[in-house]
Amino acid sequence: MSRQPKFLFAASVGDDGDLEHATRSVLARLSAECQVRVLRGESWLAAEQSQRGSSCITSCDPWIAVGSIRLDHPTDVLACLKEAGTGIKDDASELELAAYAVGALGKGFVRRLLGDFGFLVFDTRERSLVAARDAFGVRPLFYAQRSGVLLVASRADLLSVRDDYDEVYLAHFLLWHSIAGPWTAYSDVQRLPHAHVLDARHGTIEVRRYWFPTDETRVMESVRDAPEQFLSLFRTAIRSRLPSSEPAWCELSGGLDTSSVVVTAGKLASEGQVRPLAGVISYVDSQGDGDERPFVDAVVAHTGIRAGRVCDDWAWRDDGVPPPLTDEPAPHYPFFARQRSLHSIVRAAGAAVLLTGQGSDQYLEASPDYITDELIHGQVGSAWRDAMMIALSYHCSVWRVLECYGVVPFLPHWLRVALASKNLRAPDWLDRNFVRRHDLKRLRCYSREPIPRKLSRLRVQFHKQLDALSDIFSGELTCSDLELRHPFLYRPLVEFSLNLSPTAIMHDGKNKFVLREAMRGLLPESVRQRRTKGSVVTRVAWSLTKERDRLDMLLKEPLLADLGCVDARQLRRAVELARCGALPNIALLSSTLALETWLAVRAGRWDAQPRKGVQTERTHLSAATIC
Repeated sequence: MSRQPKFLFAASVGDDGDLEHATRSVLARLSAECQVRVLRGESWLAAEQSQRGSSCITSCDPWIAVGSIRLDHPTDVLACLKEAGTGIKDDASELELAAYAVGALGKGFVRRLLGDFGFLVFDTRERSLVAARDAFGVRPLFYAQRSGVLLVASRADLLSVRDDYDEVYLAHFLLWHSIAGPWTAYSDVQRLPHAHVLDARHGTIEVRRYWFPTDETRVMESVRDAPEQFLSLFRTAIRSRLPSSEPAWCELSGGLDTSSVVVTAGKLASEGQVRPLAGVISYVDSQGDGDERPFVDAVVAHTGIRAGRVCDDWAWRDDGVPPPLTDEPAPHYPFFARQRSLHSIVRAAGAAVLLTGQGSDQYLEASPDYITDELIHGQVGSAWRDAMMIALSYHCSVWRVLECYGVVPFLPHWLRVALASKNLRAPDWLDRNFVRRHDLKRLRCYSREPIPRKLSRLRVQFHKQLDALSDIFSGELTCSDLELRHPFLYRPLVEFSLNLSPTAIMHDGKNKFVLREAMRGLLPESVRQRRTKGSVVTRVAWSLTKERDRLDMLLKEPLLADLGCVDARQLRRAVELARCGALPNIALLSSTLALETWLAVRAGRWDAQPRKGVQTERTHLSAATIC
């Protein structure tokens, strides 16, 4: 099953379930949004968005499977099921593979599934249900309990029957731009976290994690063969994500990650192993350090690939169409018009799959936490040498590096909070009672967890970053008929990289060392060796002035203030400071404004009428240059 369908499943897993009462309002909401197909059984109900092509509901008696799934290794799973004597057919769909795997071999088989998925399998005989989500949370899955019935859906807003927003969710979003937990924006709906299995039977629900990024972690001392092994796994990752029967495009930002995907896909195509990429799509920003045209042009010239571009788009631009009504917010939500322009180019070219470079930052880009690990193990000389190298690379004092990674981590938590820089504290525009109620001063500064002795701080950092990765895909602005695939999230590649030593990740002050070495001879040297990274910070600050009227209207009576989350006056003051370039941390302000924009759209406060000049701007952007 590809794309992003809407689906609902409801099952009475106890003795007191009222299926009709629990599903009435949810079905009404789903039917109002799109045409639906409904299947019913004695103790279950399944509904899906009507669409051409494959279905997200399948029946493999006695199991009913519902969901969205794309496997990296379907032939291997099929062979395993045949060997187990399940009687599965050769032409079984990937959802049927999941149904047989979980139904016949048990929920433990989920750990062996590689790919992107959010699905459930219901056993009609035992009235038991198993739901699972992929290791990195690419495909969403939400659930709620109502009237003795368990409801599972692909969107959180389908299941919510109250207008209450969850304060814990809002607090985490405002501080971290992400939610690494079971909360959703709605107080009566829960998220099945990534890498988790939900098991419901006899009226009870159990949620357990089936995979950890730090499982069976062992550090590889030698990095001599690491680039070759990394490249082999990377090629497999791209091969498994490129469709064989339809064209695919790839994002190209000019950074190391997307450029590596493009050139490796090109190499595989030249060897006849995959269908060639049909094109690449780039966003070009001429402001500040966001201009990556030299790097994009270098990759395009190196590969000769067809290229599309959207230039100098901005946040909150009114393109004449209301912002998408996503079920959850996202930090990049104000760039909805830019995303529409990018994806319209890809869809107009006939592609339904878009590869990305997302994921590698979470496990190949290390902070200098390994200096703390070296000091914990008494490697003072190594810690000093690494601190010197980092100081030279980032043009700062070696004493500052040692203070951050050799002194502060060993201090008591209360003292770390007191010494934290202003950028690490809860911003001034958050309501004081809201900050106190959720203890946000501590949450923002440092984790309360003590320094681990068995597991290195570097591994803990990667674990936390991978845990937060699933929130990048929350509130996705992608059109429903364009599927994003992420080669860097091929689980064997991630597991291999987590076993690399720190020197294979950061070397001579450069991050992603193993990827750079793997791309030697494939990427243009100007891209392979680059240390800089594009940023939209300048564009966001510019957007605050460009869309002054729109934002002033939104912030006149902010909904976040009504919810008790922010101080409206302080928030307006922060926006004015950001417009003047005087706000030190604009990323936190961006998240707050993204959340406020999303709430305003859901409340019907967004003016959908195009203003003068909007149509001209939209036409210019949608007619982006195709090289």
